[in-house]
Amino acid sequence: MYKDFTDRSMIGYFIMLLVTSLLAFCCKCLNTTATFIIGNILSAIISYYFIHVTSDEYFGGYFKPLTPIQLLTVVNFLNLIPQLCAIKLANIYLNKVQD
Repeated sequence: MYKDFTDRSMIGYFIMLLVTSLLAFCCKCLNTTATFIIGNILSAIISYYFIHVTSDEYFGGYFKPLTPIQLLTVVNFLNLIPQLCAIKLANIYLNKVQD
């Protein structure tokens, strides 16, 4: 969110999608589902903390019509979709390797 805010681009979201999807794929291949769950929870908590540390005046309504917290919730939920797709791909990959 901060990268999008400072650069007025969507590159930060794209990088986030790629990295989190790759990590989800790796977590499934290494059979560490707990790491996947804990990582997503910690990411949300850390983002929530930094939103509260920065004042609302700093962002100046940039994320309207949503508040920064609402946008964080939406982005976290939407970010799970490619991660779950990566896990499905990892399942397909692991099944092919085992056969």
